[in-house]
Amino acid sequence: MAKVVKLEGESKVKFADALISEAEGRFFSALYVKKDGADRNGQFRTGVAKHTKGVGMAYNPKDYGLRGVWEANNKEGCTEEQAYRMINLATLKMLKVNGEEYRFQ
Repeated sequence: MAKVVKLEGESKVKFADALISEAEGRFFSALYVKKDGADRNGQFRTGVAKHTKGVGMAYNPKDYGLRGVWEANNKEGCTEEQAYRMINLATLKMLKVNGEEYRFQ
């Protein structure tokens, strides 16, 4: 049974970020709205460093409510090095972490 979460703005971003951190590098599922307005549903993982250059990013994703993840089983047929994504935590609709499902409204 999914838990319904009614949070908005910064509290939603912080709550979702904490849930993803609880996964501790294990896979989790998420449904969110992409920048172009389309929904993306997938299985993701944090802490993946393969195929990165080790330089770091030119910005801090947390300043923009984003979370960097690696997508497994991507539907576009991207190679492993192209499977890195930024999840906009403010547009999350569903998050399943450690067997618990959360629906955001």
